[in-house]
Amino acid sequence: MKTLLIFIAAVAVTLPSLADDARPVSTNLFRTYQDCFRFMAGDRDSEIDDGQLFKLAAESSMDWFWLDSKAKRIVIVIRLDLLRGTYSAIRGAQGNGDYYLFAPSTNGYRHVGTMWGNSYRHGTLNGKPRFIASAHMSAASAVETEYVWNGTVFEIVSKALYQYNPADGSKTMIKDYMQDKNGTEPSPAGDVLKAAPEE
Repeated sequence: MKTLLIFIAAVAVTLPSLADDARPVSTNLFRTYQDCFRFMAGDRDSEIDDGQLFKLAAESSMDWFWLDSKAKRIVIVIRLDLLRGTYSAIRGAQGNGDYYLFAPSTNGYRHVGTMWGNSYRHGTLNGKPRFIASAHMSAASAVETEYVWNGTVFEIVSKALYQYNPADGSKTMIKDYMQDKNGTEPSPAGDVLKAAPEE
C-alpha cells in the first residue's frame, strides 16, 4: 500500500493536468540559442543563472525535422534536461517532461510549440508536419497527444489515454481528453495561436 501511495504522489507531482495542457505559446523571437535556453528555464520556473545555463544546454538534447523541405524550413525539438547527480531535476521519474519547438528565422528562433511526454514521433499527414508525444503513465498505459502545424504553431488536435496489450501490441483508447465533461461534444483542440510578425 505504501508503494502505491508513493507512486500516486510521484505521478501527481510530475503530471500536468491531463484535461488541459494547451499552454499559450510565446511566439517571441529569440535572437540567440542562449536566449532560447533562458526562455525555457524561465518557462519551467527555474532559478538558473548564466553559469547553469550552459549546463542546462549541455544536458539537453536537440533534433530537427522539416517544416517545409521545398522552402528549406525546419523545426528544432529540444528535450530539456538538467541533472542533479544521476537524476533529472526537470523530467519526472518516468522521463516525462517538456519538449520545446523552435523554428529558425532570419533573425533568430521563434518558439512554435511545447510538447509533453517522454518520447515523440514525427510525421506528416495530408502534407502537414505533426508530432505525436507519448507520456508514460504505467507499464501498460500512456497519454498520446497529437500536435499539428497550422502554419504558425503546432497545436493540439487530439489527446487520449491508451491501454496497451503487451501480448499483441494493440492499444485501446480509455479516455479521450478532447471530449467535454459530458463526453458528447469535442472541446476546442487548443487555442489557435498567432505568431508575432517576423522581425
